[in-house]
Amino acid sequence: DFEASAEAAHELRNTMSSMAAVAGALRFTGNLPAAKLAQLADSTERQLAVAKRLTDDLMHAASAQRATPDLALEPVALQSLLREAVELVGNLREERRIDVLAPPAPIVSHTDRGRLMQVATNLLRNAIKFTASDGRIWLRLTVEGSTAVVRVEDNGIGIAADMLERIFDAFTQVEESTASTGIGMGLTVARQTMRMLGGSIQASSDGRDKGAVFTVRLPVQR
Repeated sequence: DFEASAEAAHELRNTMSSMAAVAGALRFTGNLPAAKLAQLADSTERQLAVAKRLTDDLMHAASAQRATPDLALEPVALQSLLREAVELVGNLREERRIDVLAPPAPIVSHTDRGRLMQVATNLLRNAIKFTASDGRIWLRLTVEGSTAVVRVEDNGIGIAADMLERIFDAFTQVEESTASTGIGMGLTVARQTMRMLGGSIQASSDGRDKGAVFTVRLPVQR
């Protein structure tokens, strides 16, 4: 809608303004020490990562709203997908421990691997964002009847009861001074994507400092 589009444009403008400032500073590299140059390079990379993630989320959100979404369906072994997702967010985890708990027998879903991977990495990034650097995160995979269930659990700051559904709205963020800033689109895209794949996603938490659980359900292939 218009409000969400305006907010997205605002976030992108802020990010590009920051990168423009860095580009301006780089014009005077002859007067800057190596440590300052490294700092500017790090800042640029962070801003580019924010812009890329926002752009990717907007593209996936638009795709999910199509009447006939373009899906690349294939048999996907969920154990290997979850382990790959952990590897993809490895540069963010710091000292956080991420455990994948899954049965040895392959659990396969006929789904879109790329889109499901985006959901998994979004949930992991979210868990990392709201979990202390020495905290723990668990990925639990089980089967309930004809449904594969993935639970992303953490022992982080938790979620207030009145926010459990609101966090899936575009640009809604948990208010927490110790958390890093974000663009508030990841969970929105994750829910839209799961609906597109014939599954679902829900959040639960026992409250502040009690951690959170995001439960993903999708059909399993027999």
